[in-house]
Order: sequence, then C-alpha cells, then structure tokens
Amino acid sequence: ACPKCNKKMLQANNEWECPNEKCKHRGTPVRRYTMQLSLLDHTDRIYTTAFQETGEKMLGATAEEMHGLLESQRTVELDHRFQ
Repeated sequence: ACPKCNKKMLQANNEWECPNEKCKHRGTPVRRYTMQLSLLDHTDRIYTTAFQETGEKMLGATAEEMHGLLESQRTVELDHRFQ
C-alpha cells in the first residue's frame, strides 16, 4: 500500500507508483493486513474481513514483521502466531 494514502501501489518497470491522481507517490510500498475470516459457533457461521490495526492486534506483529518471518522461513514462530 502507498505509505501516504494507503491505496494499492502498482509496479511498472521495476518501480512502484501510487495510482491515486492526487498522490502519485513513487517508492517502496508498505505491507498491510487484509485478513478474510470465518467465525463460527454452535449456532452459525459468519464471514468478515479484518484490516491493518485488527490484524496487528490479533497476530501481535505488523504485516512487515510477519512477512519477514515468512521470507526467513521461521515456520515455528509463524505457527505460534496462529495458535
């Protein structure tokens, strides 16, 4: 996402650019959470989406930190976050 306006950035010619006409930020995007969840109990199931702040609270780490764990293949630590 664009660090200035949070729009999804696009990559072209090995460069990232914000498509927002008012922003047009160029540079490195920031990772943000978009988590699709299924919540259920004995009566029903609902589907919902959690975004950045909620994802950080649920997993105890920023999206950048979680990506770092994934990239470094620290699967034990990743598994711990999802228990």
